[in-house]
Amino acid sequence: MHSVSSILQLLPQKLVLLLISCMVSGSLVYGKANIDSLGTAYLAGLVVDAEQLKPIVGAFIYDSNGKLLGHTDDNGYYHIQVGSTKNEAIRFELKIVKEGFKSMLQKENWANAPFLGAIFHFALQQSDSKTKAFSSLIPYTYHDLSYDKAIQTFDQKVRKDVAFREKLAEAKAGNEKAFIQVDTAYYLVSSSSWVKVDAPDDLVSIDDGVTIKAHELNEQIKRKQIKGMTPLGDAKPAKYAVYTR
Repeated sequence: MHSVSSILQLLPQKLVLLLISCMVSGSLVYGKANIDSLGTAYLAGLVVDAEQLKPIVGAFIYDSNGKLLGHTDDNGYYHIQVGSTKNEAIRFELKIVKEGFKSMLQKENWANAPFLGAIFHFALQQSDSKTKAFSSLIPYTYHDLSYDKAIQTFDQKVRKDVAFREKLAEAKAGNEKAFIQVDTAYYLVSSSSWVKVDAPDDLVSIDDGVTIKAHELNEQIKRKQIKGMTPLGDAKPAKYAVYTR
């Protein structure tokens, strides 16, 4: 009979996560999920202010039935257990509430995978702030639910992502460019999303028609015209596609 540790070692590296995130307001919950038995997960992490990334003390976490699951401590750290709303998969809803912040609703639908684990971050939006709430899920972290691990992953992932978003917003400010450079990297950008480009000379197709170099894109279309973008891989002449209709 295999031990839990031996079973974990046999698991494939790529477990499919189906994540449905629904943000009603702002909240940064940084947590980790670990499957105890089918339909049960343990979450731990941080709840922070989305604008300043500071921990929030006394944020209350409820399930979909309004049951109090737990609250954050003086470090903004929490540790809760959640039960699935369905027997065949891990599905649950969390509502994070704190006075002075907009409440946040997080809906999750994870594939049926035993021992599935993840670190989760949520950032609360202040009631009078324009900085929106966000969440960041980091899988394969079922082995450590500690506060130290929460802090480590928060610094490595969340702060880095926030810094990038700020630089991207700065690069987009005051223009309608669809091709943008941030530090030493290049991106195709629409009004709401981005795709990283390997090199400025990589080919991009527009509406499955004309093909141009990525750095020439700003001469052809404006960012607000873009309806969708996608990498195409190495099988086609163009490595990326942009759609305006």
